[in-house]
Amino acid sequence: MKQTVALLWILCTPLVLLGERFDHAMDRLAERLSFADQSGYWRLQVRGTLDLEGYFFARPPPGLLRTEGSSLWQPRATVYADTQAGPSIYGFAQFRVDRGFDPADQSLEARVDQFALRISPWEDGRFNLQVGQFATVVGQWNRRHGPWRNPFITAPLFYENPTQVHEHQAPGRYASADSEPPESSSGYPGNPVIWGPVYTTGAAVSGRWPKGTWAVELKNAAPLSSPDYWAWWDVGFSEPTAAWRIAYQPDLRWEVGLSAARGAFLSPTAQATLPEGITRGEFSQTLWLLDLGYAHQYWQVWVEGMWTAFRGPGMEEKSSQAYFLEIRRKLTPRFSMAARWNQQFFSLHEDRVTYQKTRSGTEMRRLDLAATFRFNAYAQMQWELGHRWVTPESGESSGRFSLATRWTLRF
Repeated sequence: MKQTVALLWILCTPLVLLGERFDHAMDRLAERLSFADQSGYWRLQVRGTLDLEGYFFARPPPGLLRTEGSSLWQPRATVYADTQAGPSIYGFAQFRVDRGFDPADQSLEARVDQFALRISPWEDGRFNLQVGQFATVVGQWNRRHGPWRNPFITAPLFYENPTQVHEHQAPGRYASADSEPPESSSGYPGNPVIWGPVYTTGAAVSGRWPKGTWAVELKNAAPLSSPDYWAWWDVGFSEPTAAWRIAYQPDLRWEVGLSAARGAFLSPTAQATLPEGITRGEFSQTLWLLDLGYAHQYWQVWVEGMWTAFRGPGMEEKSSQAYFLEIRRKLTPRFSMAARWNQQFFSLHEDRVTYQKTRSGTEMRRLDLAATFRFNAYAQMQWELGHRWVTPESGESSGRFSLATRWTLRF
């Protein structure tokens, strides 16, 4: 822990000492990463973040972390490219270099997480068409999951808590009773209900109305799908997922949204485990999500509650309900604190080997406390303390602490 604190202090001290000189240098860098033609019709802006994350926990690792130890460091470089052609055409892309989309003990890798083209015929945003690989329209957390907008380092519970539902092998009576519990190609024993922001591929239409917004999308994979199946060349469009969200905004402080999604939760690799005449499209995930947001002066509040069910021939229906409540308070212009309460429940089903009733995942309650300190407009430090309680039948001892920290430099 002392080495961790020392390393972060070394990284942050120069930013404090440089003061205004550092701000001016970053301002000039932003100008040099902005390009436009003489008429101003074409514009390109390159920006990004450099992050260093550290996780410290009692085993097993929480969420989607993958490591054999009790700590993990995740360096990450993210580059965003935004381009504009007149008032109606907009495109963006997101590139990353890190140790996996979810932190893991592995070598650095480079990939493209998002890319899309958006057409907006009217300047008031009443209608937009977007095509590419981008975050789901379901819920409101995906709009603020980046390091500069998110007061927490980890995702809410049902965005990262693995269930007993697998995307890569047939469930129920079609799965081999002699095999060990399967792991997906990503190395996880199961998929969470929603895998982070879910950068799946497809098309979406969206727009504004006087008191809110709406969006409808058709994507290539379900909300629980892992990053291995977000790209169109990995899964295709043979079993698309449909989703929508409608939000009501009575004034600038409040927003209430309702979302739903339905699609096949099995990946193409699971088709080989199914008998002839049954397709992976018959195994579906249905998701409903209600969200609420409030912001006024120094306070921000977010709430999400979801229900999901997994159904298919030869399997007993599995379902889960979960919610989180998140509150953020800005104490000074540079310092803010946040608290988040998470809880998730799972249905009971009969184990096909022991014929005993088991749950579809590990029921859990989790409290997250976080703090953010911004040195200036370009650098910040975050800390997060988590404590999780699990059900006794999960086999994991209850009452485990975890600590996360993140240093972010944006340009």
